[in-house]
Amino acid sequence: MKQWLKLRYDLYQQMRQRAESWTGLPQGSFRRYQKVFEKNLERPWKGSTREDLLDAINERKIIYLGDFHALLQSQKFHLRILQSLSGKRPRVLAVEFFEARHQKWVDLFWAHAISEKDFLKKIQWEKNWGFPWENFKPLFVWAQKNKVPVLALNQMAKASSNQSLKIRDQKAAGILAQYCRKNPSTQVFVVFGEMHLAEEHLPKQLTQKLGLKKKDWLCIFLNSEKIYFELLKRHLENDIEVVRLKENQFCVLNTPPWVKWQNYLMDLENRADQGFDEDEVELSDEVARVLEILTHEFAVVVPKDSFSIYSGRTEHFLDLLKDSTSKEEFEYFKALIQQNASFYLPRIKTGYLAEASTNHVAALAMAILYFQVSKAEKYPFRFPKDFLGLIWLEAMIYLGSKVINPKRKTNTLSDLKKSLQNPNQYIFEKEALQLALQQKMNEILPQPLPLMRRLQKKSTHREAARILGGMLGEKIAFAWAQRMISKENLKALIVKRVDLESFQDVYYENLSVIESWPEPFSSKKERL
Repeated sequence: MKQWLKLRYDLYQQMRQRAESWTGLPQGSFRRYQKVFEKNLERPWKGSTREDLLDAINERKIIYLGDFHALLQSQKFHLRILQSLSGKRPRVLAVEFFEARHQKWVDLFWAHAISEKDFLKKIQWEKNWGFPWENFKPLFVWAQKNKVPVLALNQMAKASSNQSLKIRDQKAAGILAQYCRKNPSTQVFVVFGEMHLAEEHLPKQLTQKLGLKKKDWLCIFLNSEKIYFELLKRHLENDIEVVRLKENQFCVLNTPPWVKWQNYLMDLENRADQGFDEDEVELSDEVARVLEILTHEFAVVVPKDSFSIYSGRTEHFLDLLKDSTSKEEFEYFKALIQQNASFYLPRIKTGYLAEASTNHVAALAMAILYFQVSKAEKYPFRFPKDFLGLIWLEAMIYLGSKVINPKRKTNTLSDLKKSLQNPNQYIFEKEALQLALQQKMNEILPQPLPLMRRLQKKSTHREAARILGGMLGEKIAFAWAQRMISKENLKALIVKRVDLESFQDVYYENLSVIESWPEPFSSKKERL
Protein backbone atom coordinates (compact mmCIF):
# COMPACT_ATOMS: atom_id res chain seq x y z
CA MET A 1 0.00 0.00 0.00
CA LYS A 2 2.85 2.40 0.84
CA GLN A 3 4.49 1.75 -2.52
CA TRP A 4 1.13 2.15 -4.29
CA LEU A 5 0.65 5.56 -2.69
CA LYS A 6 4.26 6.58 -3.21
CA LEU A 7 4.12 5.92 -6.94
CA ARG A 8 1.12 8.22 -7.30
CA TYR A 9 2.52 10.89 -5.01
CA ASP A 10 5.84 10.85 -6.87
CA LEU A 11 4.03 11.27 -10.19
CA TYR A 12 2.14 14.27 -8.77
CA GLN A 13 5.36 15.77 -7.43
CA GLN A 14 7.12 15.29 -10.76
CA MET A 15 4.32 17.03 -12.66
CA ARG A 16 4.11 19.91 -10.19
CA GLN A 17 7.86 20.43 -9.99
CA ARG A 18 8.19 20.42 -13.77
CA ALA A 19 5.35 22.94 -14.07
CA GLU A 20 6.82 25.19 -11.41
CA SER A 21 10.24 24.99 -13.04
CA TRP A 22 8.69 26.84 -15.99
CA THR A 23 7.23 29.65 -13.90
CA GLY A 24 9.72 29.69 -11.04
CA LEU A 25 8.91 28.92 -7.42
CA PRO A 26 6.50 31.45 -5.89
CA GLN A 27 8.21 34.08 -3.77
CA GLY A 28 7.50 37.14 -1.67
CA SER A 29 3.94 38.42 -1.39
CA PHE A 30 2.80 35.97 -4.08
CA ARG A 31 3.91 33.06 -1.88
CA ARG A 32 2.15 34.60 1.13
CA TYR A 33 -1.01 34.97 -0.95
CA GLN A 34 -0.71 31.32 -1.99
CA LYS A 35 -0.18 30.17 1.60
CA VAL A 36 -3.42 31.85 2.69
CA PHE A 37 -5.23 29.86 -0.01
CA GLU A 38 -3.55 26.58 0.96
CA LYS A 39 -4.36 27.13 4.64
CA ASN A 40 -8.00 27.61 3.67
CA LEU A 41 -8.02 24.01 2.42
CA GLU A 42 -6.19 22.52 5.39
CA ARG A 43 -9.08 22.77 7.85
CA PRO A 44 -10.96 19.61 8.93
CA TRP A 45 -13.51 18.35 6.43
CA LYS A 46 -16.26 15.78 6.23
CA GLY A 47 -17.69 13.83 3.33
CA SER A 48 -20.72 15.35 1.67
CA THR A 49 -22.87 14.71 -1.41
CA ARG A 50 -23.81 16.26 -4.72
CA GLU A 51 -27.32 16.83 -3.36
CA ASP A 52 -26.04 18.75 -0.32
CA LEU A 53 -23.89 20.90 -2.58
CA LEU A 54 -26.77 21.73 -4.95
CA ASP A 55 -29.06 22.52 -2.01
CA ALA A 56 -26.44 24.89 -0.61
CA ILE A 57 -26.11 26.59 -4.01
CA ASN A 58 -29.86 27.22 -4.21
CA GLU A 59 -29.86 28.83 -0.76
CA ARG A 60 -27.05 31.36 -1.42
CA LYS A 61 -26.99 34.70 -3.19
CA ILE A 62 -23.33 34.59 -4.28
CA ILE A 63 -21.58 31.40 -5.38
CA TYR A 64 -17.84 31.41 -6.03
CA LEU A 65 -16.55 28.69 -8.38
CA GLY A 66 -12.80 28.12 -8.13
CA ASP A 67 -11.17 27.77 -11.54
CA PHE A 68 -7.90 26.04 -12.43
CA HIS A 69 -7.54 27.70 -15.82
CA ALA A 70 -5.45 25.03 -17.57
CA LEU A 71 -7.74 22.15 -16.55
CA LEU A 72 -10.69 21.44 -18.85
CA GLN A 73 -12.43 19.44 -16.11
CA SER A 74 -12.54 22.65 -14.09
CA GLN A 75 -14.58 24.47 -16.73
CA LYS A 76 -16.72 21.37 -17.31
CA PHE A 77 -17.55 21.35 -13.60
CA HIS A 78 -18.71 24.97 -13.69
CA LEU A 79 -20.93 24.14 -16.67
CA ARG A 80 -22.45 21.11 -14.90
CA ILE A 81 -23.29 23.29 -11.91
CA LEU A 82 -24.95 25.90 -14.11
CA GLN A 83 -26.87 23.26 -16.05
CA SER A 84 -28.20 21.78 -12.81
CA LEU A 85 -29.88 25.02 -11.72
CA SER A 86 -33.65 24.98 -11.50
CA GLY A 87 -36.28 27.70 -11.41
CA LYS A 88 -36.41 31.06 -13.14
CA ARG A 89 -34.52 33.03 -10.52
CA PRO A 90 -32.64 35.99 -12.06
CA ARG A 91 -28.94 35.16 -12.35
CA VAL A 92 -25.69 36.64 -13.63
CA LEU A 93 -22.47 34.90 -14.63
CA ALA A 94 -19.44 36.94 -13.51
CA VAL A 95 -16.13 35.73 -14.94
CA GLU A 96 -12.43 36.41 -14.64
CA PHE A 97 -11.61 35.31 -18.19
CA PHE A 98 -13.00 38.56 -19.67
CA GLU A 99 -11.52 41.93 -18.78
CA ALA A 100 -13.85 44.61 -17.40
CA ARG A 101 -12.73 47.11 -20.04
CA HIS A 102 -14.19 44.77 -22.68
CA GLN A 103 -17.71 44.67 -21.20
CA LYS A 104 -19.10 46.44 -24.28
CA TRP A 105 -17.83 43.68 -26.55
CA VAL A 106 -19.03 40.98 -24.15
CA ASP A 107 -22.53 42.49 -24.28
CA LEU A 108 -22.51 42.70 -28.08
CA PHE A 109 -21.36 39.11 -28.47
CA TRP A 110 -23.89 37.96 -25.86
CA ALA A 111 -26.62 39.64 -27.93
CA HIS A 112 -25.33 37.98 -31.15
CA ALA A 113 -24.53 41.45 -32.53
CA ILE A 114 -20.96 40.52 -33.55
CA SER A 115 -19.37 37.27 -34.72
CA GLU A 116 -17.27 35.04 -32.52
CA LYS A 117 -14.22 35.72 -34.67
CA ASP A 118 -14.60 39.50 -34.35
CA PHE A 119 -15.29 39.24 -30.63
CA LEU A 120 -12.11 37.26 -29.90
CA LYS A 121 -10.15 39.72 -32.01
CA LYS A 122 -11.60 42.76 -30.22
CA ILE A 123 -10.82 41.43 -26.75
CA GLN A 124 -7.44 39.99 -27.86
CA TRP A 125 -8.22 36.65 -26.22
CA GLU A 126 -4.87 35.01 -26.92
CA LYS A 127 -2.92 37.95 -25.57
CA ASN A 128 -5.07 38.79 -22.56
CA TRP A 129 -6.11 35.30 -21.43
CA GLY A 130 -4.43 32.72 -23.61
CA PHE A 131 -6.08 29.55 -22.35
CA PRO A 132 -8.10 27.60 -24.97
CA TRP A 133 -11.28 29.47 -25.88
CA GLU A 134 -12.99 26.13 -26.58
CA ASN A 135 -12.76 25.30 -22.85
CA PHE A 136 -14.52 28.49 -21.71
CA LYS A 137 -16.91 28.99 -24.62
CA PRO A 138 -19.59 26.53 -23.33
CA LEU A 139 -20.04 28.71 -20.21
CA PHE A 140 -20.76 31.73 -22.40
CA VAL A 141 -23.07 29.72 -24.68
CA TRP A 142 -25.03 28.54 -21.62
CA ALA A 143 -25.46 32.16 -20.54
CA GLN A 144 -26.65 33.17 -24.02
CA LYS A 145 -29.19 30.34 -24.27
CA ASN A 146 -30.56 30.97 -20.78
CA LYS A 147 -30.55 34.78 -21.15
CA VAL A 148 -28.17 35.15 -18.21
CA PRO A 149 -26.02 38.31 -18.44
CA VAL A 150 -22.23 37.90 -18.42
CA LEU A 151 -20.22 40.28 -16.25
CA ALA A 152 -16.50 40.81 -17.00
CA LEU A 153 -14.42 41.05 -13.81
CA ASN A 154 -10.74 40.93 -14.67
CA GLN A 155 -8.60 44.04 -14.47
CA MET A 156 -4.91 43.41 -14.99
CA ALA A 157 -3.04 45.61 -12.52
CA LYS A 158 -0.03 47.64 -13.62
CA ALA A 159 1.72 46.94 -10.34
CA SER A 160 4.13 44.05 -9.89
CA SER A 161 2.66 40.58 -10.24
CA ASN A 162 3.11 40.02 -6.51
CA GLN A 163 0.75 42.90 -5.71
CA SER A 164 -1.59 42.49 -8.66
CA LEU A 165 -3.45 39.56 -7.10
CA LYS A 166 -4.82 41.70 -4.25
CA ILE A 167 -5.48 44.61 -6.59
CA ARG A 168 -7.50 42.34 -8.88
CA ASP A 169 -9.50 41.13 -5.86
CA GLN A 170 -10.33 44.73 -4.97
CA LYS A 171 -11.34 45.70 -8.48
CA ALA A 172 -13.44 42.56 -9.05
CA ALA A 173 -15.18 43.11 -5.68
CA GLY A 174 -15.96 46.69 -6.73
CA ILE A 175 -17.61 45.56 -9.97
CA LEU A 176 -19.59 42.84 -8.18
CA ALA A 177 -20.71 45.17 -5.39
CA GLN A 178 -21.96 47.76 -7.87
CA TYR A 179 -23.92 45.12 -9.79
CA CYS A 180 -25.41 43.57 -6.64
CA ARG A 181 -26.63 46.94 -5.34
CA LYS A 182 -28.45 47.56 -8.62
CA ASN A 183 -29.80 43.98 -8.80
CA PRO A 184 -30.44 42.90 -5.19
CA SER A 185 -32.55 39.84 -6.09
CA THR A 186 -30.07 38.38 -8.61
CA GLN A 187 -28.10 35.23 -7.81
CA VAL A 188 -24.44 35.73 -8.74
CA PHE A 189 -22.12 32.98 -10.02
CA VAL A 190 -18.46 34.03 -9.92
CA VAL A 191 -15.94 31.97 -11.94
CA PHE A 192 -12.51 33.07 -10.72
CA GLY A 193 -9.03 31.65 -10.21
CA GLU A 194 -9.00 29.35 -7.20
CA MET A 195 -6.36 31.21 -5.19
CA HIS A 196 -8.48 34.37 -5.28
CA LEU A 197 -11.31 32.57 -3.48
CA ALA A 198 -9.64 32.00 -0.13
CA GLU A 199 -11.91 33.55 2.49
CA GLU A 200 -9.38 36.34 3.14
CA HIS A 201 -9.16 37.32 -0.53
CA LEU A 202 -12.00 38.18 -2.94
CA PRO A 203 -14.84 36.94 -0.66
CA LYS A 204 -13.64 39.21 2.18
CA GLN A 205 -13.43 42.22 -0.14
CA LEU A 206 -16.99 41.74 -1.36
CA THR A 207 -18.33 40.89 2.10
CA GLN A 208 -17.00 44.18 3.45
CA LYS A 209 -18.45 46.21 0.58
CA LEU A 210 -21.94 44.67 0.84
CA GLY A 211 -22.08 43.79 4.52
CA LEU A 212 -22.68 40.13 3.71
CA LYS A 213 -23.12 37.35 6.23
CA LYS A 214 -21.62 33.88 5.78
CA LYS A 215 -25.06 32.47 4.98
CA ASP A 216 -25.20 34.80 1.95
CA TRP A 217 -22.31 33.27 0.02
CA LEU A 218 -20.81 29.91 -0.88
CA CYS A 219 -17.37 28.96 -2.17
CA ILE A 220 -16.64 25.76 -4.12
CA PHE A 221 -12.99 24.74 -4.46
CA LEU A 222 -11.75 22.00 -6.78
CA ASN A 223 -9.25 19.18 -6.40
CA SER A 224 -7.30 19.86 -3.23
CA GLU A 225 -4.17 17.70 -3.39
CA LYS A 226 -4.10 17.25 0.38
CA ILE A 227 -7.70 16.07 0.58
CA TYR A 228 -7.33 13.76 -2.41
CA PHE A 229 -4.32 11.96 -0.93
CA GLU A 230 -6.13 11.63 2.40
CA LEU A 231 -8.98 9.92 0.54
CA LEU A 232 -6.48 7.65 -1.21
CA LYS A 233 -5.03 6.57 2.14
CA ARG A 234 -8.52 5.70 3.36
CA HIS A 235 -9.52 3.95 0.09
CA LEU A 236 -12.35 6.48 -0.30
CA GLU A 237 -11.28 8.19 -3.53
CA ASN A 238 -14.01 6.39 -5.51
CA ASP A 239 -16.70 6.87 -2.86
CA ILE A 240 -16.38 10.55 -1.95
CA GLU A 241 -16.57 13.24 -4.60
CA VAL A 242 -17.69 16.17 -2.46
CA VAL A 243 -16.38 17.28 0.94
CA ARG A 244 -17.54 20.10 3.17
CA LEU A 245 -14.92 22.36 4.74
CA LYS A 246 -17.26 24.83 6.45
CA GLU A 247 -20.94 25.70 6.35
CA ASN A 248 -20.29 27.86 3.29
CA GLN A 249 -17.28 26.07 1.75
CA PHE A 250 -17.10 22.85 -0.27
CA CYS A 251 -14.40 21.09 -2.24
CA VAL A 252 -15.22 18.87 -5.23
CA LEU A 253 -12.70 16.24 -6.35
CA ASN A 254 -13.13 15.39 -10.03
CA THR A 255 -9.47 15.11 -11.12
CA PRO A 256 -6.41 13.45 -9.51
CA PRO A 257 -3.60 15.87 -8.56
CA TRP A 258 -1.12 14.44 -11.09
CA VAL A 259 -3.61 14.95 -13.92
CA LYS A 260 -4.33 18.50 -12.78
CA TRP A 261 -0.66 19.47 -12.78
CA GLN A 262 0.19 17.68 -15.98
CA ASN A 263 -2.51 19.71 -17.71
CA TYR A 264 -0.91 22.88 -16.37
CA LEU A 265 2.52 21.65 -17.49
CA MET A 266 1.23 20.90 -20.98
CA ASP A 267 -0.38 24.33 -21.22
CA LEU A 268 2.91 26.00 -20.29
CA GLU A 269 4.81 23.92 -22.83
CA ASN A 270 2.24 24.54 -25.55
CA ARG A 271 2.45 28.28 -24.93
CA ALA A 272 6.17 28.01 -25.51
CA ASP A 273 5.38 26.02 -28.68
CA GLN A 274 7.40 23.04 -27.55
CA GLY A 275 5.24 20.30 -26.05
CA PHE A 276 7.10 17.19 -24.94
CA ASP A 277 10.71 16.86 -25.97
CA GLU A 278 10.78 15.39 -29.46
CA ASP A 279 13.66 13.14 -28.60
CA GLU A 280 12.63 9.47 -28.57
CA VAL A 281 14.25 8.87 -25.18
CA GLU A 282 12.34 11.72 -23.55
CA LEU A 283 9.03 10.51 -24.95
CA SER A 284 9.77 7.00 -23.75
CA ASP A 285 10.53 8.34 -20.28
CA GLU A 286 7.10 9.99 -20.09
CA VAL A 287 5.39 6.70 -20.94
CA ALA A 288 7.74 4.70 -18.69
CA ARG A 289 6.73 6.75 -15.63
CA VAL A 290 3.10 5.75 -16.11
CA LEU A 291 3.97 2.19 -17.13
CA GLU A 292 5.73 1.73 -13.79
CA ILE A 293 2.47 2.43 -11.94
CA LEU A 294 0.50 0.09 -14.21
CA THR A 295 2.95 -2.81 -13.88
CA HIS A 296 2.86 -2.42 -10.11
CA GLU A 297 -0.94 -2.23 -10.12
CA PHE A 298 -1.38 -5.41 -12.15
CA ALA A 299 1.68 -7.26 -10.82
CA VAL A 300 3.26 -7.83 -14.25
CA VAL A 301 6.70 -7.18 -15.67
CA VAL A 302 7.37 -5.07 -18.76
CA PRO A 303 10.97 -4.07 -19.52
CA LYS A 304 11.27 -0.29 -19.71
CA ASP A 305 13.62 -0.43 -22.68
CA SER A 306 11.40 -2.72 -24.75
CA PHE A 307 9.68 0.00 -26.77
CA SER A 308 10.24 3.23 -28.68
CA ILE A 309 7.85 6.18 -28.72
CA TYR A 310 7.29 8.69 -31.50
CA SER A 311 5.05 11.73 -31.92
CA GLY A 312 3.53 13.63 -34.82
CA ARG A 313 6.58 15.89 -34.83
CA THR A 314 8.87 12.97 -35.71
CA GLU A 315 9.30 13.50 -39.44
CA HIS A 316 10.32 9.97 -40.37
CA PHE A 317 7.60 8.16 -38.40
CA LEU A 318 5.30 7.76 -41.42
CA ASP A 319 8.19 6.25 -43.37
CA LEU A 320 8.87 3.83 -40.52
CA LEU A 321 5.17 2.97 -40.38
CA LYS A 322 4.97 2.40 -44.14
CA ASP A 323 8.04 0.16 -44.16
CA SER A 324 6.73 -1.95 -41.25
CA THR A 325 3.11 -2.57 -42.29
CA SER A 326 1.03 -3.83 -45.19
CA LYS A 327 -0.73 -1.29 -47.40
CA GLU A 328 -4.05 -1.95 -45.63
CA GLU A 329 -2.47 -1.63 -42.19
CA PHE A 330 -0.67 1.56 -43.19
CA GLU A 331 -3.91 3.21 -44.31
CA TYR A 332 -5.57 2.15 -41.05
CA PHE A 333 -2.87 3.59 -38.80
CA LYS A 334 -2.60 6.73 -40.93
CA ALA A 335 -6.32 7.25 -40.26
CA LEU A 336 -5.67 6.85 -36.53
CA ILE A 337 -3.02 9.56 -36.73
CA GLN A 338 -5.45 11.86 -38.53
CA GLN A 339 -8.00 11.24 -35.77
CA ASN A 340 -5.44 12.19 -33.10
CA ALA A 341 -5.35 8.67 -31.64
CA SER A 342 -2.39 7.10 -29.86
CA PHE A 343 -1.52 3.45 -30.62
CA TYR A 344 1.13 0.74 -30.29
CA LEU A 345 2.47 -1.61 -32.97
CA PRO A 346 3.57 -4.83 -31.23
CA ARG A 347 5.44 -6.24 -34.21
CA ILE A 348 8.02 -3.44 -34.18
CA LYS A 349 7.52 -2.49 -30.50
CA THR A 350 6.80 1.11 -31.41
CA GLY A 351 4.22 3.47 -29.99
CA TYR A 352 2.70 6.65 -31.38
CA LEU A 353 1.79 9.40 -28.89
CA ALA A 354 -0.76 11.67 -30.53
CA GLU A 355 -1.11 14.11 -27.66
CA ALA A 356 1.00 14.84 -24.60
CA SER A 357 -1.84 14.49 -22.11
CA THR A 358 -2.41 12.21 -19.15
CA ASN A 359 -5.10 10.13 -20.86
CA HIS A 360 -3.04 9.63 -24.03
CA VAL A 361 0.14 8.72 -22.13
CA ALA A 362 -1.82 6.31 -19.91
CA ALA A 363 -3.59 4.75 -22.90
CA LEU A 364 -0.31 4.18 -24.73
CA ALA A 365 1.39 2.78 -21.63
CA MET A 366 -1.47 0.32 -21.13
CA ALA A 367 -1.40 -0.69 -24.81
CA ILE A 368 2.30 -1.52 -24.41
CA LEU A 369 1.56 -3.49 -21.24
CA TYR A 370 -1.29 -5.39 -22.90
CA PHE A 371 0.67 -6.46 -26.00
CA GLN A 372 3.79 -7.34 -23.99
CA VAL A 373 1.92 -9.42 -21.41
CA SER A 374 -0.65 -11.07 -23.70
CA LYS A 375 1.93 -11.78 -26.44
CA ALA A 376 -0.61 -10.69 -29.04
CA GLU A 377 1.23 -9.90 -32.28
CA LYS A 378 -1.37 -8.09 -34.38
CA TYR A 379 -3.41 -4.94 -33.85
CA PRO A 380 -7.09 -5.59 -34.74
CA PHE A 381 -7.91 -3.59 -37.87
CA ARG A 382 -10.02 -5.79 -40.20
CA PHE A 383 -13.77 -5.26 -39.78
CA PRO A 384 -16.19 -6.72 -38.98
CA LYS A 385 -13.85 -9.68 -38.33
CA ASP A 386 -11.75 -7.87 -35.68
CA PHE A 387 -14.60 -5.84 -34.15
CA LEU A 388 -14.78 -7.82 -30.91
CA GLY A 389 -10.99 -7.87 -30.66
CA LEU A 390 -10.83 -4.08 -30.90
CA ILE A 391 -13.57 -3.74 -28.25
CA TRP A 392 -11.49 -5.89 -25.90
CA LEU A 393 -8.29 -3.97 -26.65
CA GLU A 394 -10.11 -0.67 -26.00
CA ALA A 395 -11.42 -2.11 -22.73
CA MET A 396 -7.91 -2.97 -21.56
CA ILE A 397 -6.63 0.46 -22.60
CA TYR A 398 -9.46 2.17 -20.75
CA LEU A 399 -8.77 0.04 -17.68
CA GLY A 400 -5.18 1.30 -17.61
CA SER A 401 -6.17 4.93 -18.12
CA LYS A 402 -8.71 4.55 -15.29
CA VAL A 403 -5.94 3.44 -12.94
CA ILE A 404 -4.02 6.63 -13.73
CA ASN A 405 -7.08 8.89 -13.86
CA PRO A 406 -9.71 7.31 -11.54
CA LYS A 407 -12.09 10.25 -12.11
CA ARG A 408 -12.39 9.51 -15.81
CA LYS A 409 -15.93 8.55 -16.88
CA THR A 410 -17.40 6.73 -19.86
CA ASN A 411 -20.80 6.34 -21.45
CA THR A 412 -23.41 3.93 -20.11
CA LEU A 413 -26.20 2.18 -22.00
CA SER A 414 -28.53 4.95 -20.86
CA ASP A 415 -26.15 7.61 -22.23
CA LEU A 416 -25.98 5.73 -25.52
CA LYS A 417 -29.76 5.74 -25.94
CA LYS A 418 -30.00 9.44 -25.07
CA SER A 419 -27.28 10.31 -27.56
CA LEU A 420 -29.19 8.59 -30.36
CA GLN A 421 -32.24 10.69 -29.53
CA ASN A 422 -30.20 13.87 -30.12
CA PRO A 423 -31.04 15.16 -33.62
CA ASN A 424 -27.83 17.18 -33.69
CA GLN A 425 -25.60 14.11 -33.94
CA TYR A 426 -23.38 13.98 -37.03
CA ILE A 427 -24.03 11.03 -39.37
CA PHE A 428 -20.72 9.37 -38.50
CA GLU A 429 -21.41 9.63 -34.79
CA LYS A 430 -24.95 8.39 -35.23
CA GLU A 431 -23.84 5.30 -37.18
CA ALA A 432 -21.22 4.49 -34.57
CA LEU A 433 -23.77 4.91 -31.77
CA GLN A 434 -26.24 2.68 -33.60
CA LEU A 435 -23.61 0.00 -34.10
CA ALA A 436 -22.49 0.23 -30.47
CA LEU A 437 -26.06 0.01 -29.20
CA GLN A 438 -26.86 -2.93 -31.49
CA GLN A 439 -23.76 -4.82 -30.31
CA LYS A 440 -24.65 -4.04 -26.69
CA MET A 441 -28.17 -5.37 -27.16
CA ASN A 442 -26.79 -8.49 -28.86
CA GLU A 443 -24.67 -9.13 -25.79
CA ILE A 444 -27.85 -9.15 -23.71
CA LEU A 445 -30.21 -11.02 -26.04
CA PRO A 446 -30.17 -14.84 -25.98
CA GLN A 447 -30.23 -14.92 -29.79
CA PRO A 448 -27.93 -12.22 -31.26
CA LEU A 449 -29.11 -10.41 -34.39
CA PRO A 450 -26.93 -9.68 -37.44
CA LEU A 451 -25.04 -6.39 -37.12
CA MET A 452 -25.62 -3.49 -39.47
CA ARG A 453 -24.86 -4.76 -42.98
CA ARG A 454 -24.30 -1.58 -44.95
CA LEU A 455 -21.38 -0.32 -42.91
CA GLN A 456 -18.35 0.31 -45.09
CA LYS A 457 -16.36 2.77 -43.00
CA LYS A 458 -13.72 1.38 -40.70
CA SER A 459 -14.06 4.62 -38.75
CA THR A 460 -17.56 3.59 -37.69
CA HIS A 461 -16.30 0.29 -36.27
CA ARG A 462 -13.40 2.08 -34.56
CA GLU A 463 -15.64 4.62 -32.86
CA ALA A 464 -18.19 1.97 -31.83
CA ALA A 465 -15.39 -0.21 -30.43
CA ARG A 466 -14.02 2.75 -28.47
CA ILE A 467 -17.46 3.41 -26.94
CA LEU A 468 -18.08 -0.24 -26.05
CA GLY A 469 -14.52 -0.77 -24.85
CA GLY A 470 -14.91 2.17 -22.50
CA MET A 471 -18.11 0.71 -21.05
CA LEU A 472 -16.51 -2.70 -20.60
CA GLY A 473 -13.33 -1.23 -19.15
CA GLU A 474 -15.35 0.86 -16.71
CA LYS A 475 -17.01 -2.25 -15.29
CA ILE A 476 -13.71 -4.09 -14.95
CA ALA A 477 -12.07 -1.05 -13.31
CA PHE A 478 -14.96 -0.72 -10.85
CA ALA A 479 -14.84 -4.40 -9.93
CA TRP A 480 -11.08 -4.15 -9.44
CA ALA A 481 -11.35 -0.98 -7.32
CA GLN A 482 -13.97 -2.68 -5.13
CA ARG A 483 -11.73 -5.77 -4.85
CA MET A 484 -14.45 -7.97 -6.31
CA ILE A 485 -11.85 -9.77 -8.41
CA SER A 486 -8.40 -11.01 -7.47
CA LYS A 487 -5.17 -9.84 -9.05
CA GLU A 488 -4.79 -13.27 -10.65
CA ASN A 489 -8.24 -13.10 -12.26
CA LEU A 490 -7.63 -9.57 -13.46
CA LYS A 491 -4.33 -10.61 -15.02
CA ALA A 492 -6.17 -13.49 -16.70
CA LEU A 493 -8.37 -10.90 -18.45
CA ILE A 494 -5.40 -8.82 -19.54
CA VAL A 495 -3.61 -11.75 -21.21
CA LYS A 496 -6.48 -12.65 -23.57
CA ARG A 497 -5.09 -12.51 -27.09
CA VAL A 498 -7.25 -10.53 -29.49
CA ASP A 499 -5.37 -11.87 -32.54
CA LEU A 500 -6.49 -15.51 -32.18
CA GLU A 501 -9.12 -17.02 -34.49
CA SER A 502 -11.01 -18.30 -31.44
CA PHE A 503 -11.24 -14.89 -29.78
CA GLN A 504 -14.98 -14.51 -30.44
CA ASP A 505 -15.66 -17.45 -28.11
CA VAL A 506 -13.21 -16.03 -25.56
CA TYR A 507 -14.96 -12.66 -25.72
CA TYR A 508 -18.46 -13.92 -25.00
CA GLU A 509 -17.26 -16.41 -22.39
CA ASN A 510 -15.59 -13.65 -20.35
CA LEU A 511 -18.37 -11.17 -21.08
CA SER A 512 -20.89 -13.40 -19.32
CA VAL A 513 -18.81 -13.05 -16.14
CA ILE A 514 -18.17 -9.31 -16.48
CA GLU A 515 -21.85 -8.54 -17.11
CA SER A 516 -22.70 -10.11 -13.74
CA TRP A 517 -20.70 -7.36 -11.98
CA PRO A 518 -22.56 -4.20 -10.86
CA GLU A 519 -22.76 -1.04 -12.96
CA PRO A 520 -20.56 1.75 -11.51
CA PHE A 521 -23.20 4.42 -12.28
CA SER A 522 -26.36 4.78 -14.37
CA SER A 523 -25.11 7.81 -16.31
CA LYS A 524 -21.78 9.62 -16.54
CA LYS A 525 -23.69 12.88 -16.04
CA GLU A 526 -24.65 11.98 -12.48
CA ARG A 527 -21.13 12.76 -11.28
CA LEU A 528 -19.52 16.21 -11.00
